[in-house]
Amino acid sequence: MKPIVRHIDRLSIQADDPRVVFPFFSEALGLPVTSPITRFDRYTSGGVSAGNVSLEVLQFAGQPPVSALSDTPEAHLWGVSFLNALPAADAVEELTQRAVGHNPPQTGRGRPPKHWLPYFETATPGANAPLMTQIGITGLITESSYSWDAFVQVSEFHHDIARRRKAEHAGFRAAKGGALGLLGVQEVVVGATDLETKRDLWQSLLDPIEPYGDGFWLVGTGPAIRLVEHFDDELVALVLRVRDLDAAETFLAERGLDDIAEDGNLCIAPDGCFGLDLRLVGG
Repeated sequence: MKPIVRHIDRLSIQADDPRVVFPFFSEALGLPVTSPITRFDRYTSGGVSAGNVSLEVLQFAGQPPVSALSDTPEAHLWGVSFLNALPAADAVEELTQRAVGHNPPQTGRGRPPKHWLPYFETATPGANAPLMTQIGITGLITESSYSWDAFVQVSEFHHDIARRRKAEHAGFRAAKGGALGLLGVQEVVVGATDLETKRDLWQSLLDPIEPYGDGFWLVGTGPAIRLVEHFDDELVALVLRVRDLDAAETFLAERGLDDIAEDGNLCIAPDGCFGLDLRLVGG
C-alpha cells in the first residue's frame, strides 16, 4: 500500500482579524515570520514557523465571526494540510481505492508570493503560474471538505517545498524557538463524537502508518494526530513541545498568560491567545 501523505505541513488558524491575532505568534511568542500578513483578493493571511510545521493565520472574505458571543477578535484551529507523498492524480486513485471521501484536485494559479520565488525552477514564473494543488478530504472532521468549522486537505506544491521549508527551519533554529523555547508542535488533538467511526476513517487516510495506541498516529516528521472523544467534531488543541517547561511557565506567568488545560497540562490562558487551546509539554 502506497502512503498518500508524508506529514502535516501546515496548520491553519482562522481569525476574526489576522492583523490582531498574527502578532501574538510573531511578536509575543517570537516565532519567525515565514510569510508576512498579506491581503489577497479573497483572504488575508500570514505565517510563522513552529519548527516541524508552519502555522498560518488567515481570514476569508465573508467568513462568519469565530465567536458570536465575543466583542473582541477570536480565533480557532481550522485546518490540517498534509504534504503529499504521491502526485495528485495518483493520490486520487489511492483515495478512491480506500473509499476515502475527497474532492477533485484543485490547482491554484497566480503570481507567486515574493518569498516563494527563489524556489521555482524559473526565475520569473509569471502571473498565472501553478502554485499548489489541493485535494479536500471529507468525513474526517466534518462531512464537507471545506467548511467554516474545519478542513483537512492534501497539498502538492509546484515549487521546491523541501528547500523552502529547510530555509524556514533554519530561521526557526536561529530564533531558538522564540520566547517559549519551542521545539515544535508535538500533536494535534482532534475531537470526535463517534470515536470508532472517525478512527477508522483517519486510519484509511494514514495507511500504512500504524497507530501507537488507540487513535494516535505519528505522521512523519510533523505533529502527531491524537483522536479524542469530544462533544463536537472539531480541531480541539495543539500540544507544543518546549525545551524547558519551567522557563516557559515563568515566561507565561510573568505576563498573566499561564493556565491549566482540561488534560492537566500547562497551557496558554485562552483569554490571552484569542480563545485558542495551546497546551505545553516539556521536551
